[in-house]
Amino acid sequence: MVTTDYSAHPEWARGCGELIKPIALEAEPLTNIRRAIIDVDDYVDALLKLLDDKELRKSYGEKGIEVAKGMDWSVICKQWEDAIDSVLYPEGGAPDKVDLSGINYNLEAM
Repeated sequence: MVTTDYSAHPEWARGCGELIKPIALEAEPLTNIRRAIIDVDDYVDALLKLLDDKELRKSYGEKGIEVAKGMDWSVICKQWEDAIDSVLYPEGGAPDKVDLSGINYNLEAM
């Protein structure tokens, strides 16, 4: 894989793909979402590197599978639960189940 070394890409591509450093960031006018601008020569060099190196492609593929397993929703949800529980219950001992029967809300009133 070849991707930019910007935003969320490095989180899932570092160690299992080639990261291209942006030469500039450009904001999209309507949403102000910033986009990475890369040097096309750097991109082509990274592609050629992968094309020429079968062992590197194999290594990146194996590492990529492991990274993908860590991005499974069951893993991500558990990480979020643990992060939230660490704030709500800093001493530990988060309950396995919370009784929500006493909570009253009206979605139409919101």
